[in-house]
Amino acid sequence: MNCNLCVLFFLTCFPFSCVSKIRRLCSCSSLTMPAKKKADKKEEQVFVDEVSSYIHEQHQARYSGGVRRLTDGSFRCRQGRGTYVTPHIRYEGEWHEDEMHGTGVLNFLTTGDSYNGHFVRGVFEGHGTYVWSSGATYDGAWRMNRMHGLGTYTDASGKVWCGRFYNGTGPGLTPFLTRAPFSLPPGKTASPKQLLSEVVEQAV
Repeated sequence: MNCNLCVLFFLTCFPFSCVSKIRRLCSCSSLTMPAKKKADKKEEQVFVDEVSSYIHEQHQARYSGGVRRLTDGSFRCRQGRGTYVTPHIRYEGEWHEDEMHGTGVLNFLTTGDSYNGHFVRGVFEGHGTYVWSSGATYDGAWRMNRMHGLGTYTDASGKVWCGRFYNGTGPGLTPFLTRAPFSLPPGKTASPKQLLSEVVEQAV
C-alpha cells in the first residue's frame, strides 16, 4: 500500500468527528445555572465560597460541589470542585466562574466516550486522554477541543500511531505510515514523547 493510500485510510478511520460535539455539550449554555443576580453597581461585591447542591428540573441536571455566592445569599456561579450530571454528560472536576476549568473527568453518557484531563474555560486544553467507546484512545496535547501537538493514538485493534497532531488531524504521522505499525513490547509503557523518539529511530 503506497503512502497516499495509508494516509487516506488513517484519516478516514480516525474518529475525529466525535470531538466536534464537545464544545456544544460543554458550553455554558448546556450547563445552564439559575440566572445570576445583577448586582447594583454601588453594591460592594463580597463573595463567599461554599459547598452546596441543587437540582435543575427543567434541564434534568444535578450539581453538587463548590459554589460562589454574594454575602446576601444570592447565587453567582459554580466555583471550586464539583460534580455536574445531566442525561447526556457527567463531569467531575474543577470549576472556575461557572465553567469547567482545571482538571476533571467528562463522561459522555449517550456515547460511552470519556475525557480525562485539563480544561480551560470549558474546552479541552493542555494534556488529556480521550477514550472512545470503540476502545480507541488518544493521549496527548489538546487545543480548543482538538488534538493539537504531540500525542499518541491507539486504534481499536491496538495499533499505536505517534506524532504531532494539527487541529484535529495527523499530518505529522505520515512518514511512519509506510512502515509496519509501531507497537510497544508486551508489558512496556512509555510517555508520548518517549514513544515518538522510538518511532523516529525505527523509521531512520
